Amino acid sequence: LYYKPKNLFVAGFIGSLPMNMVKVRIGGGFAMSGDFSWRIADADLEALKPYEGKEVMLGIRPEDVTIASAILEKSEAKARYGVEHCELLGDQFHVYMESPWGKMLLAAPAVYDIRVGEELEVALKMDKAHYFNLESGERIA
Repeated sequence: LYYKPKNLFVAGFIGSLPMNMVKVRIGGGFAMSGDFSWRIADADLEALKPYEGKEVMLGIRPEDVTIASAILEKSEAKARYGVEHCELLGDQFHVYMESPWGKMLLAAPAVYDIRVGEELEVALKMDKAHYFNLESGERIA
């Protein structure tokens, strides 16, 4: 259930932190929202073919969103978010962020100096992304 939620309800219910949800349009191997696009993982391309040119919900767990400077892989999708709120919980920050295309929650190691009001470049681990049909809420990939 946690790794492959059947639908949007389960995706939002299972897990200690809620899954991030971003409405995206599928096109040319990318999930697009506003002026930003994330490259869809190869494993998800076939399942998303029927949704070419259509909107779906992209779900990504907070632990699959990282501060971009911590990512060495060039293939990860990056975006800028403004920090709205930070909670230090032991060895981890829960960072609540906002951008023109929506809110995002990041679970980051406490080694970073993260401050409210600053902008962070974050990377999404697109091989961990989930896609859901907007009408039915059912999982696509």
